[in-house]
Amino acid sequence: MSSKDQSHSQDKASSKQQLPKPTVENLDFAARQPAPSADLVQLARSDPGSLNPGQVLQLQEVIGNLAVQRLLDERTEESRATSGKNTSIKSLDGFVVQRRDLHQGAAVPDTAGQEAITGAMNPRAEVSSAGTVTVRTWGGRIGGAGPPSPAQQRVRTQTFRALHNAIRGELNQNLTWIRPMARSYTTDRVSPADLEGAGNAAAGVVRSHVGSYIRNSVGGVARSRHGFRAGANLLDAYDPADRATAGEPISAEAVVWWALMNSPTAAVRSRFAFDPSDTEEEDWLENDAIPGIIGSRRSDFELWDRFGFAMVGRLGNRTLATTMPPTGASTTAPQGGGLSPAQRGARWSAFAELMHEYFHLVEHPSHERARNNSDIGSALNEGVTDILTEDTYNNTVNNVRRDATIIGQVEGSPPGPGTVIPTSLLPANYQIAYPDEVADVRSALGSVNLDGFKAAYLMGHVEYVGLTPGGSTRPSVAEGTGQGLDIPSGVTNLADLSRASGQSEANIRGANPQVNSWTPLPRRLNVPGWREHIVVASPRGTAETIGQIARQHDVSVADLHFHNNHLSGWPNLTAGMKVLIPPRGFRP
Repeated sequence: MSSKDQSHSQDKASSKQQLPKPTVENLDFAARQPAPSADLVQLARSDPGSLNPGQVLQLQEVIGNLAVQRLLDERTEESRATSGKNTSIKSLDGFVVQRRDLHQGAAVPDTAGQEAITGAMNPRAEVSSAGTVTVRTWGGRIGGAGPPSPAQQRVRTQTFRALHNAIRGELNQNLTWIRPMARSYTTDRVSPADLEGAGNAAAGVVRSHVGSYIRNSVGGVARSRHGFRAGANLLDAYDPADRATAGEPISAEAVVWWALMNSPTAAVRSRFAFDPSDTEEEDWLENDAIPGIIGSRRSDFELWDRFGFAMVGRLGNRTLATTMPPTGASTTAPQGGGLSPAQRGARWSAFAELMHEYFHLVEHPSHERARNNSDIGSALNEGVTDILTEDTYNNTVNNVRRDATIIGQVEGSPPGPGTVIPTSLLPANYQIAYPDEVADVRSALGSVNLDGFKAAYLMGHVEYVGLTPGGSTRPSVAEGTGQGLDIPSGVTNLADLSRASGQSEANIRGANPQVNSWTPLPRRLNVPGWREHIVVASPRGTAETIGQIARQHDVSVADLHFHNNHLSGWPNLTAGMKVLIPPRGFRP
């Protein structure tokens, strides 16, 4: 989970990946085999589509991510130049970075979609049967100077009791497995150095699965270089010294803040229309509620904070990984040598865990800034991270469990012939860490689908999740016009629009049932096959280039120039500018 640095209360909460209760698994061993020795560079040049995920990962390790990307890009351009077709380089397993329209399934939410997002994710929102969203106010809020009224005090007391019971209940449930873990930590601990291979294997799988989104975004090349190195940016989540180094010291208050912002208190927050990030609520929590929730159980809360989470720390993007094997796993190595069941279990658990954490490392800064300043930040943070992790894990796990290179990287030595990692070590499906946040996000998938979340989270196009770059809710647009576009000023009537777009007047009318009059021509319309790209900039102000925009939509730079002659100064694109995206290759 990633740290939050905008909202005061969110900063206290620190994004933590809550760990599931460990279970004893079947940790059978596999034999070993030597690593393959093919001329991968030549294979990538001649037939990149035949590369399997392990070979891509091996290339990335030997010649670097950027060199691999250039190699594959060169081959893609060569294929497209000779065939004139939209040729993607993609292996059957889907690991290889490919050329495709990265915004194809994404759409800016219309009014109904915007209300669904707000209603699903805002704890103070109430959605009527007609779909109208009303934002409620916490009944304990004073709204000014002076003590609370008797009615306000009653609400405060009721809210405190509900929060106290929810958080203490979560604490007690977690302590049933945390206490045994704490007692065996000294003897059973796995070193972060033993998990480095698992982390880098997970990062390689993520880069292969969604690398096109990352590398074609502002600052994406730099973000894609993230990896894990023990002692530097891969530390022990259970070691108090490592926690302090990462800017996440053990704290009872921190874990209570986490519970206040996440699933343990979701029902309470909804019931009382209580938003911990609002100023008055935050002050009440800090001065009155949190000290009472902690009470005499400070040491228990500190134990929960120490052993209950993995996270990305606030300082230097240091990842704090869990370093305990599954409960009950034997620490004795097999007679033939190799990893003990405990070591092996810890490494494969780290593979899935660090896949989630790696997504936090490559989150686009524009998405992070928007969610930190929004009322739906918790869902957009851990909920979307878990959805993207689930998508990557579930679509690659069957290949990973058979891939000799990845297995060797995780386990530290080459596997034997025909090795298949069992589901006891690598489950068939990703185990969601934030079910409530994921449920909130998925309740809005009628208007925001997986492509939209990828474009927002990995490329910074937060318009697809209904936000402005500053984190406020986007203005509502007319029903059905969420994917619409601003009509250039030179197009003044429906006939002009039909000629300019290549769409019949009937098609344009059919795509805009909300329009009652076509004279004058509405200045924002749906035009089939066309879309609008809103330019994103990095925190330093560097905006997307025309080349990046073209690659994101799989159109040519020449096409963008031709259809956007109303824009001046392509080298000087700025955040918020709108670029028309035509159907690929279209010229009127």
